[in-house]
Amino acid sequence: MPPNVVYKAEHMWNSWSEGGPDGARYNHTKSGWFDRKCFEGWFNSTALPILKRQDRRKVLLGDNLSSHSNPRVLELCKEYNISFECLPPNSTDLIQPLDEPIKALWSGILSDFKATCIDAVVSGVLAPLGSGSGRVGSARVAAEWGRKCPMAA
Repeated sequence: MPPNVVYKAEHMWNSWSEGGPDGARYNHTKSGWFDRKCFEGWFNSTALPILKRQDRRKVLLGDNLSSHSNPRVLELCKEYNISFECLPPNSTDLIQPLDEPIKALWSGILSDFKATCIDAVVSGVLAPLGSGSGRVGSARVAAEWGRKCPMAA
């Protein structure tokens, strides 16, 4: 199944979903965590269309995340003969051993992007505005950008 990406942001920019994997689904929450609404959206748009086409036994695994306790998703699982099974508590790392290294790698990629994004805005757009009298220093611009840009937060 294609990945589901959830950003920590109150609003999502279109550019955040450009150039990603084919079929990837993008969403955002204030906390950055996968909530019930995200799970139901992912289930309806990604998992269910794939699982409905299967003519054999279907099992969907959950990891005891509270958002997986979604009554509508459970109803749809029953309707389409999908067995929804929860893993034992605290066992996710045993079946997803690459989870933590991938999170660390992704964090580094985002940090690099944020730095590039800030540098590009400061040097290419905002810095020329600060030239001459009443000049705004690039350090201050970068600090303000960091406070206002959701990707830089």
